[in-house]
Amino acid sequence: MVSAIMDSLEKRWDKSDQEVFVAAVILNPMYKTKPFAQICKFTYASIYSLLVKFWKCFYHGSEPPVQLQQDMMSYFRGVGDYESMDTWVQATVQTSATNVSVWFSMFVVIDTLVWCYLASTS
Repeated sequence: MVSAIMDSLEKRWDKSDQEVFVAAVILNPMYKTKPFAQICKFTYASIYSLLVKFWKCFYHGSEPPVQLQQDMMSYFRGVGDYESMDTWVQATVQTSATNVSVWFSMFVVIDTLVWCYLASTS
């Protein structure tokens, strides 16, 4: 069963526009290049080429500003405009974990109350 699911996922992945998904992961400040750390293909040069490709697609062939490469490097290094991004990501992760915990606790309480009610009425 697991191999059938994996085969299906791999077939769909092969048919998809993988570069869009890769760029989405790289531009997500929670992940950046971490998922691709073991793949030699993902150098700063190849990532920059990918970003330039999308820039030209979004802006109808116009060349990206010279600042794009510097901004990309600042993003990966967490400096300049991106200096506090890692702190923001950690706070977001903690807030999300807390929110999930609160919602889960509420469902457990509600579930318990429903079961107690059903037990008392039967």
